[in-house]
Amino acid sequence: MVLFIYIDTRMVKILRSILKKRGLTQEEFAAEIGISQAQLSRILSGKRRLSVNKVIQLSKITGIPLEKFYR
Repeated sequence: MVLFIYIDTRMVKILRSILKKRGLTQEEFAAEIGISQAQLSRILSGKRRLSVNKVIQLSKITGIPLEKFYR
């Protein structure tokens, strides 16, 4: 359980950083990675996890190495 909390917290930090650096709204960013704004909002609030497939897609879109999401 602790590992999942760490991963989720790290993922949220990365996602928020991407939003800020790229100047995107949640709606714009969600559309870019293929989820709804509501889903992204739940991910950012810790109520939902991002699937592995979406993390891979996110890595490709942003150029952030996949391992950075999990370290």
